[in-house]
Amino acid sequence: MIEILGNNLTFVAFFTIAATKVGATGLTLTVDVRRGNTTLLSDQAATELGGGLYSYTLSSAQTGTAGAYSAVFKATADTVDVKHVPAMWMLGTDLAETMQDVYDLLRGPGATQYAIRVNDGDGNPLPDVAVWITNSSSPTAVIGGLWTTNDGGLVNGSNGVYLDADVTYYIWCLKAGYSFVNPDAWVAGEGASPHVIAGAVATSGLTPDFDDLRTMLRARLNDYDDGNYSDTDIDQFLNHAYRETTVAARCYKIRKSVALLTGTHTYHLDNVFEPIEVSVSGDILDRNDIGDLGVSLETWDSTASGTPTKWMHMRGSYIRVHPTPSANGTMIVYGYAHDADMTLATDQPTVLPVGYAVPVILDRAEAEARRARSTHANNAQLVPALMGQWDVWVNAIKNSLKGKG
Repeated sequence: MIEILGNNLTFVAFFTIAATKVGATGLTLTVDVRRGNTTLLSDQAATELGGGLYSYTLSSAQTGTAGAYSAVFKATADTVDVKHVPAMWMLGTDLAETMQDVYDLLRGPGATQYAIRVNDGDGNPLPDVAVWITNSSSPTAVIGGLWTTNDGGLVNGSNGVYLDADVTYYIWCLKAGYSFVNPDAWVAGEGASPHVIAGAVATSGLTPDFDDLRTMLRARLNDYDDGNYSDTDIDQFLNHAYRETTVAARCYKIRKSVALLTGTHTYHLDNVFEPIEVSVSGDILDRNDIGDLGVSLETWDSTASGTPTKWMHMRGSYIRVHPTPSANGTMIVYGYAHDADMTLATDQPTVLPVGYAVPVILDRAEAEARRARSTHANNAQLVPALMGQWDVWVNAIKNSLKGKG
């Protein structure tokens, strides 16, 4: 939609229930508003209009600059088809200028026409996919779209998309019930025509399983015949990515029961990498460092034993309690952890928020795979770019978890 500067902008989004495909009512939604790459507002409350429609009005005080204004309506309920729904306005200094900006978005930002097709996981054209293009790995830096694929899977139908040759663009896809490896980074003009975005996996809204991730990583690496990477390599890269993501995003908290042993002051907590709280017999222990405890590691063993009242984080997954326990018991540790490695084909990276598992794991796993083959052409250059994309997704997970405790 188009508007001139200095007016209120009302964004509208429609949510549907996954099971029935009808409008989802009674949702609690928050809205993030951006102008281009600049965040104007975050986590604003949306207003329900009825029948699955929700709105948010941006005050005219925020609309004094020309550009593309986007709003992302965010739902937390797992019952909806799509949790994040975008809406957009174009603002200019006059109507003609604004219409030109809209025209550029609808046809594409460049001078040469290209055909782009989206396929499903079996190589069949996938219709009704929402597609947009950005000039960076950020999904909000929109320079083209939103388009919808036709029955032949073509983006913007026979009109295609106008791009500048030899420029790298980032193509994003969204369709309820499918998981895409977003973004698809493409240098316009490279490869066959049409440019094909392949490998969409039907998920029915669920997190992909280990076998899905294996297939998608091999597709990214163009290594379908185990020519460069063994199955063991692929599994190691994916599990490393899963662990590193949960550690960096701090998205998994657990309460762990640990056997307290007479005469033992140091404990390994397995998958808990950052303990937050420790309790014994229902009493929360004070957290201290070695200086606060008034003892040195050398004299720890000589301190009189008793019921622990204090604890300290040593390193990694190790803690010490003070004084040394004089009797067996149970210690409860609450903290950030990583999940167990995936081993079965049906295992899922369930501690990651739904919708983030595919891009965040694959970006990091691909970076590790290419780092392992850094002597190959282009791999050394791709690693920092992939790590940068992974970092963007980690921050997105952190932001999605704010306020959830």
